[in-house]
Amino acid sequence: MQAIILAAGMGKRLGELTRNSTKCMVKVDGKRLIEYALDALAAQGIRKAVIVTGHGADEFPSVLGSSYAGIGISYVHNPDYARTNNIYSLFLARQEMEADDTILLESDLIFDPVIIRDCILHPSPNVAVVARFEPWMDGTVTRLGDDHDITCFLGKKEMVEADLAHYFKTVNIYKLSKKFCREKFFPF
Repeated sequence: MQAIILAAGMGKRLGELTRNSTKCMVKVDGKRLIEYALDALAAQGIRKAVIVTGHGADEFPSVLGSSYAGIGISYVHNPDYARTNNIYSLFLARQEMEADDTILLESDLIFDPVIIRDCILHPSPNVAVVARFEPWMDGTVTRLGDDHDITCFLGKKEMVEADLAHYFKTVNIYKLSKKFCREKFFPF
């Protein structure tokens, strides 16, 4: 299993912290956000990571090089990062995702490293990590069926206040099988 880490964003909301850098290079308690993610992946035996870069792309090889904590690192560059989003960055990494099962995550997340272990060990070949929705959350929201499968994705405008207890926010950590990527996701 490999990791694909999406790190092309500009991080405009962080102002001065990301003017010449990217969000995942911001230090929290003396360590870069991406280092926390890579440490969590390394602890679970991941030995290959592909980082999709954009804004601040030159910083990655100088900070991380071609390996970190036993993980071989390669890079895919999104030259159109200022006008595209994570879906386009993901599309640029499609060849890698179709070649191996993948833990997919965004580079600027703060998360409990146990989540990576739980994704890898989960019996389903495809897993989306979600958290119970809170009103302050942004982004994609899901509903889950009785079997914990995602039944739909919703935008904020589609949400119904009476159903708030039934919504879950994607955390932007996924386990995706190469079969799913080849046969379903990228053809879609």
